[in-house]
Amino acid sequence: MDLSEALSELRESSEADPDSPPPRGAAETVAVAVAERAGDGVRRSVSGAAYRVEEVTWPVSPFEDGSSSYPHPQPVSALIRGDAVLADIRSDYWDGRARHSVVGAKLGRWRRFRIGSPGESGYDLHLATDEELRAFAREAEEVLAAFGVEA
Repeated sequence: MDLSEALSELRESSEADPDSPPPRGAAETVAVAVAERAGDGVRRSVSGAAYRVEEVTWPVSPFEDGSSSYPHPQPVSALIRGDAVLADIRSDYWDGRARHSVVGAKLGRWRRFRIGSPGESGYDLHLATDEELRAFAREAEEVLAAFGVEA
């Protein structure tokens, strides 16, 4: 799905039923486009909400039970609204010998892990809830304009 299709889908969904959650795939397409084009560290305020693009990490583990987890060593730039990451950018990590699987739904700002391990307190972000995605969907076109992204 390209960016203009995603925007159309968000508009149609909002017009059809403003109280239902927007299509997650369409919302994530817009969020990823902003993160990729705006670059890390860019911040904007849209309709009173704080948006920013930051490098994000999440716990991975080489063990099926999730023990000995550690922050994914290859962070990904993500669009964040408040403390909600607007696209599920998590992936497993391959170290050349074994796959290290994603552990849970925790997310954190990479800059907090870069200088040492803050432990569990470093995972201070979360995947956007339906309500948070609904707010983002309503503001999507304004967000694109604020970050200078053309559809």
